[in-house]
Amino acid sequence: MMKINLESKIISYLPELKKYAWYLTRDSEDKNDLVQEVMLKAFSNIGSYMDDITVKGWLMIIMKNTHINNLLRNKSHRGKMLNFKNNNHNGKMIINRKKLKYIITSSGRNGWESVYLRVFFDFSCNEICGFLDRKLTAVLADIHRFKKYMNKNYKMEDFLL
Repeated sequence: MMKINLESKIISYLPELKKYAWYLTRDSEDKNDLVQEVMLKAFSNIGSYMDDITVKGWLMIIMKNTHINNLLRNKSHRGKMLNFKNNNHNGKMIINRKKLKYIITSSGRNGWESVYLRVFFDFSCNEICGFLDRKLTAVLADIHRFKKYMNKNYKMEDFLL
């Protein structure tokens, strides 16, 4: 594939990259940062593109891996992993940890031990992987399922002191 044609294809997927970035980050600023980083990586590594994968698939893989690496590397995003929807309290949020602990421990749901270690002991996802002998994708999936469960069944106000 010609380099110019590949560059135009990459640019044509920009709207879809933005949607996927929003899905991953749920934050406008983080979405823009992620898209920018993915575009930079794509154009920097355009020579390593192989014709056996679609351009869109290649870009989505770059985005997913970049997002996971950012979550693991950037400690300021740790709290965002478990935020509820519509969480805008001017940065002043005191959470009722007892209620949250009760939900995590009494639910009987499989995999929430990773959430427990993450929330109450501030373990990194890699540390949880080693401690529980689980794959990183499984730990991230647990956190995602917990976040989804909480968004469906509770409001942030239920946990504010």
